[in-house]
Amino acid sequence: MARLQALLVDVGGTLIRDDTWLPLADYRRRMAERIAALYDGGEPSWIRDLLAHPFAVDDAPSYEHGVEDEVAAFLAERDYAPSRDEIARISRACALPLREVVEVEPDARAALEDARRLGLRIAICSNTLWRNDDDSRRDWTEVGMADLIDVFVTSNGTGFAKPHPRIFERALQLLDARPEAAAMVGDQLSRDIAGAKALASGRSGSGRLGTSERWSPNGMWSSPRSPSLSRSSASGPPSGTGAAASRARCARRGHPRR
Repeated sequence: MARLQALLVDVGGTLIRDDTWLPLADYRRRMAERIAALYDGGEPSWIRDLLAHPFAVDDAPSYEHGVEDEVAAFLAERDYAPSRDEIARISRACALPLREVVEVEPDARAALEDARRLGLRIAICSNTLWRNDDDSRRDWTEVGMADLIDVFVTSNGTGFAKPHPRIFERALQLLDARPEAAAMVGDQLSRDIAGAKALASGRSGSGRLGTSERWSPNGMWSSPRSPSLSRSSASGPPSGTGAAASRARCARRGHPRR
């Protein structure tokens, strides 16, 4: 097996605590305020419908991500035809700063610091609705962890979501890493692990992209003093945490928390 050189790291349920998201009503209220600010504080008639709309991005079988195209279609149905720049501004307004709406896992920084001490290059590899790569970089800069992350790869910025091979391939390309020298750390078997294994098997690419055994940062290594990364199949989160139910809500089509 090739020496491990890089980690692709999921966000929801992995680096952040999915049971700490801002309540949905409050989240939507903040989104509405940010969109209204684009229009000098006035609230366009379509804001509430937009925030409640189940945008069908990154679903099987294509896993293609195109939320801005869907926003354009949504507004066209309401006889409003904004420019592409305006749609991009709406999307950025919907991508609330992470530090304002959810808590980072307590062990996240220590885990990434351990990875750095091992000489590993690190990529955020995250399925998102509104957040693009720049939003992700902003988020991790604001929580004081961007110094530990080399590249920021989102489904919004890629055009495809996990488990599509393109998002894994793009992260590896930006890291200048080979699949056989990388591992995927994530909590969702169907998205993080299945996608990495599909790429590893040769069905979608070449090489052997490894996968982490654990779902949260404090399970990546056996101990801070003696790190030992497992590259076997991922398991789910411990029962009783509430994280599984929260992840299901966050993964629902069109959920604004991403």
